[in-house]
Parts: sequence; C-alpha cells; structure tokens
Amino acid sequence: MSPQETIWVDCAVAREWALALVRRLMVPEEDARLFIDALIHADLRGVDTHGLRFLPIYVKRLELGLIARNGSLKILREGLSFALIDGNNLLGHVVAHKAMEIAIQKAHASGLAAVGVRNSNHCGMMAHYTLLAAEASCIGIALSNTPPLMAPWGGATALLGTNPLSIAVPGGEGHSIVLDMATSEVARAKIIAASQRKEKIPTTWGLDPAGIPTDDPDEALKGTVSPMSKHKGSGAAMMIDILCALLTGAASLNEVGDLLSFTESDKQNLGHFFQAIHIEHFVSLKEFRRRIDRFVRAIRTSRLASGVEKIRLPGDRSRETEEERKKRGIPLSVSLRAQLKELGDKYGVPLPF
Repeated sequence: MSPQETIWVDCAVAREWALALVRRLMVPEEDARLFIDALIHADLRGVDTHGLRFLPIYVKRLELGLIARNGSLKILREGLSFALIDGNNLLGHVVAHKAMEIAIQKAHASGLAAVGVRNSNHCGMMAHYTLLAAEASCIGIALSNTPPLMAPWGGATALLGTNPLSIAVPGGEGHSIVLDMATSEVARAKIIAASQRKEKIPTTWGLDPAGIPTDDPDEALKGTVSPMSKHKGSGAAMMIDILCALLTGAASLNEVGDLLSFTESDKQNLGHFFQAIHIEHFVSLKEFRRRIDRFVRAIRTSRLASGVEKIRLPGDRSRETEEERKKRGIPLSVSLRAQLKELGDKYGVPLPF
C-alpha cells in the first residue's frame, strides 16, 4: 500500500471494535476474543494477509453457516501424549488455539505431545500458535493444509495447498526464534497485488494454465502459484497435507473447501497438526536458554556477506514490525476500511477510525 492509500489504526481501538462486531454475530465471548486476538496479532507482525483483511470473509461465512458460530471441540481419541480433535466447524483460530493448548498441557505432563485436528477452518497466522508454546517453555510446531492453489512440481493442476509451517523456540536472554512460512514461493496475494498494479512478476512466482512459468500475473492467477524451491516446496506441502489431513481424517488436496467461495454449501474441513515439546523433559530450561544464547550469538556475529548489514534469525523482522506497529498502529487500506465500515453499519457497530 502506498502512503496515500493507507490509514494507521491503534491496535487496541481496532481490537475493541472488531470484538464488538463479532459479539453481534452471537459468537461466544471467549471464542470472539481468541478469534480477534489472532487477527490483530497477524496485523501487528506484518502478516497483513491474515489479519483484519479477512474479517469480512469470515463474517460472510458465519452469516451463511459455512462456519459454526458456537459449539465445542470434540476429542475423538486421546492418550497421555496425543489427541485427535474434531473442530466442529468452528472458527479455525479458536480451534487452533485450543488444540495447541491441549498439546502444551499434555507435553508438560509427558514431555511431548501431538494433536491432530479435522473439521476446522482457516486459522490464520501459524506463528500465533507456536508462540503460545514458546511462552509455555515448549518448542511449538504448527502445520495446516489449505485450499488447493499450487500444482505439484511438474504438474499444471492446483492440487496442493500453500500449506504453512511454523516452529517457535523459546529464547534465552533474547527473543523467541520463530519460523513461519508457506510452502509456496510467494503468497497468492502478492500476485493479485501485481495484477492490480499492472506489473510483471518474477517467473518463479507462478505458472500459467499450461504449467509454464510466467511473468504475467493474470496468467498466473488463471494457473497456479509455484512451490518454493521447486520440488522441495512441493514435497513439503505433500507431507504437511499427509500429517494434517490423511492422518486426521480432514479434507485433502482439492477436497478442501475454498475459503473465498460463498455460494457452495460445503464446509472447508481443514486439517491442522500441532506438536509441543516440553524442554525441561530433555534438558534444564536454564541450560537450554544458555545454549540458545550461544547459538544466536554465533549466528549474529558471523562474518557478513558483501552488502549485508546484519544477519537475521527467523522471526526477527516480524518482531520488529510488531514493536513498531504497537506504537504506530496497524495499516489498513482505504478499500478495507470501507468494507469494515459497511460491516459496522450493518451490525450497528460504528467504525471509530
């Protein structure tokens, strides 16, 4: 967004307005809070594609009954270190948060735990959930499948999701190390933005309908996004789909419901996979933090390549963005503000920004 197209909104103001709106949709208070906190956290960390930008879409799906407004998770199977959960078609952010909490509780008791989820919905920024684990002295791992946007390497048909992966590790004297990535070369939103600006894209970003790399964003939108690192991203996306869907009973490949489709009655039935590893069961937390500090120092003080100012660890840029936006606010495009205002007017919650 250019400065002329952007407004900056205090995150607390945005949060309270969004909470009030979701309450009008009869979403229970705790679920509403978990949902909106996840959206605001994504905006704060610069993952704008998973923040308030999607609120109108979630609201529409709630209105149409494509997402359940209330209900409870169903534990289908569980043991000391695992659980299989039916998300009951609730908001994915709520399902993912509660599933990771279960993984953390079990990991504190047994050392490590895995929780598989089916019958869920889009859950936004995966780092939101792995950071819950890191704050609880665990290493957190979170995976999700998504609607198909990406062809398997060598193919021309979108079968795979841009299936994201996040791993968060508690920091020592510094901050947590947080990997959060999709398995596609770029988010499809970047291709859409290039199309809107009438700009060419790198040929590594997308394939045309014939499966040929293209620099034309419109052709890429008709085709598929490209996997990151060619066959490696494709393979990673397949493995994530296996863990999230084939293992849990969720929808897989092109069976996954489209988030943006409002005309179909089909639910998304997304699958997630969460793991928590309680550090104290392996090594004392004090010793682990000491090792992390040494690890971080070794990387940050290593010799720089020509033209590079500093070496970043996973999550550095998002953390810096979060610190800045807590002070400045979160950016909203003028068009998104108009959509939010329309929602507020509809539900009697005037937009305060």
